[in-house]
Amino acid sequence: MKWTEEFRGRQRPIDDLAIYLKEDEHIHVFDLKAKADEAEDAVRWQAEQYWYEKHEERRRSKPLSEERLRLLVQHDVECFLGVIQRRGGEQVGNPFGYSNWWLSLDRYAAAAAAEISNRAGVDNIDSPVLSFDFLSYYLAVGPARRQLDRGLERQLPLAVDTSLLDALPRDLLAAAEEARQGVRGQSERVVRRKIRDHLDKAKLRAGRVGKAGIEAIEADIRMALLDR
Repeated sequence: MKWTEEFRGRQRPIDDLAIYLKEDEHIHVFDLKAKADEAEDAVRWQAEQYWYEKHEERRRSKPLSEERLRLLVQHDVECFLGVIQRRGGEQVGNPFGYSNWWLSLDRYAAAAAAEISNRAGVDNIDSPVLSFDFLSYYLAVGPARRQLDRGLERQLPLAVDTSLLDALPRDLLAAAEEARQGVRGQSERVVRRKIRDHLDKAKLRAGRVGKAGIEAIEADIRMALLDR
């Protein structure tokens, strides 16, 4: 199709897509495999087992070939462990939490960190998952909105989920105020930590899209195409 030529050619389509994302969307593509391989053996083994089980469970009525299953598992393991390992060089004092996150529509992704930590017998792993609902909300009302073109800004929803809208600003401000009232005489570090931890929990909260998973996105796309 001719319209695809805007994004990729025939000889090196993957490289072409990476160039398009970098030049037009300021999205940088990089490989997570090397980082994922740095994870502890026990954690990596349990991560592989976890994703094998979930992909087999999801497709029990229509099993995939072993090769296809292996590729799906490899993708999720690399994203899960790669993001966690990339966090190793981050400044832990950042009040907004981590800057490396895995944006996933997979309903099993949010539960992966706790389950894999338990199976591997390690301290709780901080989940690398960022919910789609939180990202949409953040783009709609967060500081990043000021960097968007006006046309794109008008297309963003004011809120993806009313419960998420209610949870973030009011609860965050309340948590900050409560922290300040409860730690009089203590360092500002404690207050920053409480705010950071509250935000990290909010980033995992799933709204309608997060709970429904990729199926919700596919349904919305079908409805949009039928309405055209």
